[in-house]
Amino acid sequence: MKKQCSECKKEMGLFSRKIKLNDGLLCADCIGLIKKVGMVDIIGRMANIQYQKVKEIYENKKALAERFEKDFQLGNMLIIDNTNQLLVIDGVLLEFKNLKDVETKYQYSESVTTNTNSKTKKGIGKSLMGGLIFGPVGAVVGGMTANGKTKSASQTTTNTFCSSAKLVLTLQNYYIAKYYIDLNVSNSELRSVGCSSIEEYGELLEAELQQIIENTKREVI
Repeated sequence: MKKQCSECKKEMGLFSRKIKLNDGLLCADCIGLIKKVGMVDIIGRMANIQYQKVKEIYENKKALAERFEKDFQLGNMLIIDNTNQLLVIDGVLLEFKNLKDVETKYQYSESVTTNTNSKTKKGIGKSLMGGLIFGPVGAVVGGMTANGKTKSASQTTTNTFCSSAKLVLTLQNYYIAKYYIDLNVSNSELRSVGCSSIEEYGELLEAELQQIIENTKREVI
């Protein structure tokens, strides 16, 4: 038996792309609408949320999205609308007042590289000594018996690199208390914002968001 989308009532088959809600389903078209208004953060949580709550969040975010005007952008990760006190972070639309705190967390891993260098040291003076002791024939014998010694030296280098970076947003007056953002960005994204490492980019994002939090606090006071 085919089931209907809780929002548009379109029938969906067994293999139709859909997301399960706590008390219903959403079709692919309605999921697309949700993403467009900055509700990317809700996608993975819908199984625990009822349709009416999703609808409420959608209507609120749609109204915010319709008046959003970009004032500043930091790469593809952060867009700010200072006029309406709105921001989009990693595809999630928030109001300035939703931000309570921000923190960047890093995890580091090590890579070990071992380089081995070999050096052969030839027998010293065996041909010469053979010639001195036994004459010309001895020189030939000495040359034949000369051998070399090979020494190998290994050098191990340990490199530490950032294997994981997350931006942790503590939120208020929002349907979740914390939102975690993976900072998996490309090298071209880093270069576009003038950063040479993911740590530097994370610090830049954190500083921008922290400034918004401080400014909002001053306005409330």
